[in-house]
Amino acid sequence: MLNLYKTIKYGLCLLVFLLPLQTRYFLREFTLGEWSYEYGNISVYATDVLLILLILFFLILKIKTLKDSELIQNSKFKIQNLKNTWFIIAILEFSIFISIFVSIDKWAAIYGYLRFLLGLGLFSLIIYASYNKSKLIWSFVGGVLVQTGLGIWQFLSQTTFASKWLGMAIHNGGDLGASIIETLNGERWLRAYGGLDHPNILGGFLVVAILLLIGLYLRKAGEQDDQITNYKLQITNKFKIQNSLQFGGQAKFKILAFYLVSCIFLMALFFTFSRTAWAGLIVGLIVMLIGYFLKFSLKKRGGIFNSRGLMSILKIITIFAFLGIILSIVFSNLLLTRLSTDTRAEIMSVNERMSMYEISKRVIKDNWLFGTGINNYGITAEKEIRQNAPYYFYQPVHNVFLLIWAEVGIIGLFAFIFLIFNTIYLILQKLRSKDYRKKQSIIYNLSILISVSLMFLLDHWWWSLHCGVFLFWFVLGVCIPKED
Repeated sequence: MLNLYKTIKYGLCLLVFLLPLQTRYFLREFTLGEWSYEYGNISVYATDVLLILLILFFLILKIKTLKDSELIQNSKFKIQNLKNTWFIIAILEFSIFISIFVSIDKWAAIYGYLRFLLGLGLFSLIIYASYNKSKLIWSFVGGVLVQTGLGIWQFLSQTTFASKWLGMAIHNGGDLGASIIETLNGERWLRAYGGLDHPNILGGFLVVAILLLIGLYLRKAGEQDDQITNYKLQITNKFKIQNSLQFGGQAKFKILAFYLVSCIFLMALFFTFSRTAWAGLIVGLIVMLIGYFLKFSLKKRGGIFNSRGLMSILKIITIFAFLGIILSIVFSNLLLTRLSTDTRAEIMSVNERMSMYEISKRVIKDNWLFGTGINNYGITAEKEIRQNAPYYFYQPVHNVFLLIWAEVGIIGLFAFIFLIFNTIYLILQKLRSKDYRKKQSIIYNLSILISVSLMFLLDHWWWSLHCGVFLFWFVLGVCIPKED
């Protein structure tokens, strides 16, 4: 049983490390008209196999420990604490299940439903399995760091390569459909993809990784303050000085590592030129800063909520701003192009997005109650609205909330919205605790959840693609307090 416990603990860390990996086996390659249509493909990902094994191991472990009264008591407490969450998830799941029966392509809908269940399995493991949360976050950060190095290399060299073992397709700045920045003089710059399907997806992973890393750093900083305080209260001056110097050396190394990795992430985020991800990070940092400022102003206490905590987040934002200014100056022509709407590529991008919103209105109008069926948005648009249209016509609308409404109906939309607000409520419940250590994760979790919710308004891959579904459930699981 001990080996099974360790397998789940380390296997979960391996899974979140591999979350960005796109290695998969195609069961069905789908075309819509003359276009290869990703949202109709049916695949088995390497992460699916690992997740299924972990779920099976976890169920076996629970069955073996069923007679342990302490485990049963803890499990019941957690289920009771999350009963509203599971009720909302059950409504969302039922809406998705019902949508299968109204879908045009039943196999695509079934695949979307099974993908949802796998994401829910990941969420359950994060909520109920025993593991070290810091190690889990570091595992995720490590996986994103691999994609970061690849993305920076892609942008600076303007080259990519294909690999079936890594699930990577080749991208060329001169190809139609590639995510590029086209300057006024006609230069086409390939944006950073990493090993993912689109720069916006890499940007989303980077935003989550940066905010998680900041939260981990500030939480550790608070623990270090507590340890130093204990040294002062419990030991002699000579012993205190020796240990403080040793502790200070370890702290400086960790701080240096944090800033180095964070700046690498920020550089890669800049090279994605994802305006959605940029907005998500800025909003997340603002929420974090406001949270620390309010906590410092309203209740001056020790630990991470003292002035040192506020100064730490200000220092992080200052360093990020300084690096952002340097990158903006070096690549000013690309940045100005990306922020303007005067170039041909940007005009096309804006027009395509506006067209997608108009198409979504028509799809929702005809399918507002039960939806088109999960994974059937583009297929329905091709069958019922317009055939032989440009590829962007069949892409999911760049808004998660509208896409959910279109695919699984109004009840599913409300369930998804309530799920987010219920998670915020669970996070804020920690304000009742008298121990500030149990309160300190409130700011980090809220900043991540609000940042991700903003990105929901500006893109679709969190719902429409495999990696997005898994990332959403990972974020939700990490943000929900595991202990009361």
